[in-house]
Amino acid sequence: MNKLLIPSTNIGGHPLTLNDLRFLQDAILDALKGLGAGFGNALDDTYILAGCEVVLAGVLTYNVAEGYMLYKGEVCKVDAHTYIGSLATAKWDVAGSIYDIGSEKAYKSGAIYQTRQIRKVKLWIGILAPLGILYTLAERLPAKMLTLLSTAYEWINISFAASFSDYETAGVNDCAVRLDRINAMVMMKGRLKRTPPLSHTANVQVATLPDALYFPSVDRYVHGASVAGNFDGSKPVTYIIKSDGSIWLMASVTTSMASGDLYLDGISYSL
Repeated sequence: MNKLLIPSTNIGGHPLTLNDLRFLQDAILDALKGLGAGFGNALDDTYILAGCEVVLAGVLTYNVAEGYMLYKGEVCKVDAHTYIGSLATAKWDVAGSIYDIGSEKAYKSGAIYQTRQIRKVKLWIGILAPLGILYTLAERLPAKMLTLLSTAYEWINISFAASFSDYETAGVNDCAVRLDRINAMVMMKGRLKRTPPLSHTANVQVATLPDALYFPSVDRYVHGASVAGNFDGSKPVTYIIKSDGSIWLMASVTTSMASGDLYLDGISYSL
């Protein structure tokens, strides 16, 4: 994370300014946002870190326990409070503008400003918090982790359109990709067969990734096993995983591709 450079060797008195304090605050907020995104789906994700249990206390009346939330990428305190209304439409949102006692400061200009804002989240009736997050969508951290782990190793089939009729999969669920959210990598598996042999001097599209989650940020060039029957002078086959989700086979430059298999097993690329 970013840090303010104030080593002990710097002598003479550091000229502290509001920009220094802003730099420190932004560095901490940015680091916390990055940590929170590791368990979520985006930098501005929302989920419950601890506490915040909601217990029925009467007709359409609920007691909300003290706790902490990651709210739109920001760690916020939740004070114990009572919510009255339907949970189906309830939303988590920041509890207005709250300022610390004694936070009013007189500037040199004579203007008076609040300088210490307290950011807390509470449950609101949905209509009063149009930009809030629905109560039903804010998972608890353990549930978020289970979702992350369960989807990190799920294989999803690659699609082959009719225009790729000279390719056929070697098995019904053979060609697939798997998203490793923890390492921001995509792994591939499977085998393609091309019949009959076809020489090509331009790159040819083979398949399409199943979802934008698997699209790399830039085109990735990855190598697979050589095709049976000699292809491109027995050089490794190169695939282009494009940022639009299409998968291409680089053109042969020496030898036409004979009938054989193209292997995706062991191939991976970063997002």
